[in-house]
Amino acid sequence: MVPSSLYRPDIDGLRAVAVGLVVLFHAGVPGLDGGFVGVDVFFVISGYLITSILLREARDGSYSLARFYERRIRRIFPALVVVLAATTLAGFQILTPEQLAAYGKSMMATMLFVANFHLGMTSNYFAPDAETQPLLHTWSLAVEEQFYIVFPLALIALLRWYPRGAKAALWLAALLSFAACVVLTGLRPTMAFYLAPTRAWELLAGSLLAMHAPRALPAGRDWIAPLLGAAGLGLILAAGIGITADTAFPGWAAALPVLGAAALILAGGLGGGAATRLLSTPPMRGLGLISYSLYLWHWPVMVLLRFWTIDPPTPLQRTLAVAASVALSILSWKYVEQPFRRPRRGPGRLRHPALWAGAGCILAVCALSGLIVQGRGLPGRFTAEERMLLVEEVKDGSLPCDGFRNWREIAHCPVGAPDGPESYLVWGDSHGFSLLPGLHEAMRSLDRRGLFVGIPGCVSLLGLTRTSEPFPRLCYPLGDHVLSLLDERPDIRTVYLVSRWSVYAQGMRFKHAPTARQSLIVDPESPGPSLAENPRAFRRALDRTIAEFRRRGLEIVVVNQVPDVGYHVSIATVMTARTHRKLDLRTSREEYQAFQHSTRAIFAPYAARKDIALLPLEQLFCEGAMCRITTRDGLPAYWDDNHLSRRGALELAPALAELLRRGLADGPPGRRD
Repeated sequence: MVPSSLYRPDIDGLRAVAVGLVVLFHAGVPGLDGGFVGVDVFFVISGYLITSILLREARDGSYSLARFYERRIRRIFPALVVVLAATTLAGFQILTPEQLAAYGKSMMATMLFVANFHLGMTSNYFAPDAETQPLLHTWSLAVEEQFYIVFPLALIALLRWYPRGAKAALWLAALLSFAACVVLTGLRPTMAFYLAPTRAWELLAGSLLAMHAPRALPAGRDWIAPLLGAAGLGLILAAGIGITADTAFPGWAAALPVLGAAALILAGGLGGGAATRLLSTPPMRGLGLISYSLYLWHWPVMVLLRFWTIDPPTPLQRTLAVAASVALSILSWKYVEQPFRRPRRGPGRLRHPALWAGAGCILAVCALSGLIVQGRGLPGRFTAEERMLLVEEVKDGSLPCDGFRNWREIAHCPVGAPDGPESYLVWGDSHGFSLLPGLHEAMRSLDRRGLFVGIPGCVSLLGLTRTSEPFPRLCYPLGDHVLSLLDERPDIRTVYLVSRWSVYAQGMRFKHAPTARQSLIVDPESPGPSLAENPRAFRRALDRTIAEFRRRGLEIVVVNQVPDVGYHVSIATVMTARTHRKLDLRTSREEYQAFQHSTRAIFAPYAARKDIALLPLEQLFCEGAMCRITTRDGLPAYWDDNHLSRRGALELAPALAELLRRGLADGPPGRRD
């Protein structure tokens, strides 16, 4: 709670700008691709206000660490616990066992304020699966609370024992944090995005502003405050419009919203101008007052809406979701936040009741999370028929992979007949993994033995990688490893390439989420990543791969990808049954071929010259005008929106064997004598 003497209506207006950017970004509003920078604005505001309070208490001699954390608990916990409770109740109705178990882990991480670490290890903020994580947005709360574990102690210690060096120490910490942010953004952008040490400079920017801000302008300099306000608002809006999910972020780009927020706060303290007056208007102040609740509510509402609608929500549905979030936030602010903001006397002689209440909340939420996780997402919530439809990502349905423990390692999997020499190599990404059960059975029926090699996310072409980490460190060495294997195994005569080709060639996913990061690729000749560069780098890598393989006298077979669907097939199947809706969940052949057109255009000349043979895998799914998404017995053929389930892959085996047999009889190009 901010003391009334420190209250700044323009800062509430700045909160409104911050939360507005985030909410509109998540709602998929066109033109606000960088709306996620609203979080950076929040960091600056938080650093400024907390430091202002600490400085005031240090001067008054009233500083108390226990009281500081009591204020944080009263500010953060009530609304957070209510949102977690409501989201959990909704999750019991909507989330699958796998998703609810993952939600339980994220809820525990949220309540322990380590959500940034949890998400840094399991998710990318801009990845398509972000739409399935109701607590994705709580990473920022974790960053703030981790900062507040260290900062108050450090600041008070500096003011007490080294007051003359306090400002210099904070400057040094901010510069080191910013340098780490810039460096790590280039090396490990996901870590740079989530970790407190690489975000601390944004909070410290607000802290330094609180320590350095002048109380008044010199005579004749009244123009400075309006100029600062206009520039600050311009910087924030420029960041919200100009920065995209493909910008190297946070890094240097984060300086735009941070400097903009600092300039607006400084302008307001110096008397302000038009920008300050705009932020101080009643509508902006009102939105700012509910900003914390709105930040908490809006994302779970969006995610649960996505599960409920199955198809991507329409603009009207997203608008209604925003309106519902605002309504919930007003109620939350009035009936949850406000009653708990003021200190209450504990029962009897209990000291610091808020601390005890906070500890109780943490224990209760963690206990519930533990029950959900240990109960494996409580599958008893679903009927036996529904559980049959809930296909999870089954690893044991694949094949034994020598030395393969996780997706960041190169997998070596035997494929086909157990005896005889290895006559072929299958090089694949995650689509290769999902096809393995069917490919194994097909090759075994043909009495052929081979080897699968691959890493999920790494395209099956030489010298090509996605730009986001950790792919450059994985994909480039994978290509060299494939060439080494081919040199060591002279019996290998054919290479099958299996990948989700359209993601690499086009950079976009089928029915992609509005907030999803594009899949940009580069090779050593690329001037830089961009959607325009994707097809050029793809062609160069295809040329490079064909040249290397043909030099070794190998046959090259490109396996066309199975049709994308655009939503999680098993979840959608269950949700339509539970909500008694009759929806045709299939993808039309025309729609998918239109999406695949540019990728097919790249492969066509190579196939016409017989540099490669194309295996038309999609023909096994698209019969007539529609592409099926279930097996013949009505079970999901996919375990998500684009990867085959084990059942789906196995059902392909006979038809896949026939395609392979036909290809062998035709004699693909490049065959060695």
